[in-house]
Amino acid sequence: MLDLIPEHQVEWEIDQEGLVTIKVLKATNKLFQSFISFLGYDLFRKIHLDSYGSFVWMQIDGRQNFGQIAEKMKTEFGDSIEPVYERLGTYARTLISQRFVKIPSITK
Repeated sequence: MLDLIPEHQVEWEIDQEGLVTIKVLKATNKLFQSFISFLGYDLFRKIHLDSYGSFVWMQIDGRQNFGQIAEKMKTEFGDSIEPVYERLGTYARTLISQRFVKIPSITK
C-alpha cells in the first residue's frame, strides 16, 4: 500500500483555515444534473476534511506515494498521528473505494 501513488479524481477547494472540502457530483446523468440545477440545488455533495485529512489530500500530487506522505505526516504532526501507517492505510482505502483518488497502476 505504501508504494501506491494516488491522484485526485474529484474537484476540491481549500478554505481560509487551510482545510479541504471535496466536491462530488450528486448525479452523473446530464439530464438529472440539469433538473437539479433548474431547481436551484447545488450539483455537488461537499465533504469537509479535518486537518489530518486535508494535509494528506494536499500531499496527493500524482508523484508521491503513500509511504512518502506518511513520513511527511510524522514530521508535521509528530506523535499525535501515531500509528500513522495504520491510520493512513484506512484513510487511503476509503479515498480509493469512494473513487476520490485513483491509483493509475491499478486502474489501467
